[in-house]
Amino acid sequence: DELNAFDQLKQILTTDMVLRLPNNRFTFKVQTDASDEGIGVVLLQIYPEGDRPIAYLSKKFTQAQRKWSPMEQECYAFICSLDKWHNYLSGIKFTWETDHKALTQLNQKAQINKRCERWRLKILEYDYKVKYIPGLTNSMPDYLSRSPVDDAEEDSDEVSLLISKSTQTRFFRH
Repeated sequence: DELNAFDQLKQILTTDMVLRLPNNRFTFKVQTDASDEGIGVVLLQIYPEGDRPIAYLSKKFTQAQRKWSPMEQECYAFICSLDKWHNYLSGIKFTWETDHKALTQLNQKAQINKRCERWRLKILEYDYKVKYIPGLTNSMPDYLSRSPVDDAEEDSDEVSLLISKSTQTRFFRH
């Protein structure tokens, strides 16, 4: 039994799913996805023997977020990754991989809604290249987005907007 347990442990520790510690000698990569349920994001590093996961992020959508367009939901996944892993991604070059083609042209779009425009301004603070990948090769974020583990919570961005509107409404009524 002990030898069998040790062999199982060795197998687990040598799979691609085990997290590695960040190593600044290797390039970072963020893979994102959104589904009807929520978002899934994986922070990886590109090693000579292949991509290795550093961290995972999975989050349910609120009722309001479920009503967003697919582009907003997919972009939100990237924004969450920037918020979560700012310390790793700020000031370095990295790659963002998405299976949502429209996001590869986000910075060139002339007209987008206010939410995406705010996010675009935030995204511009980072040195990244965006790359389209087919959905079939985006399996880790896809799985995480379909089985989100973190409960939905209101974004501080959305809450601030609601508070601002509420305050303005009360101010102008008097």
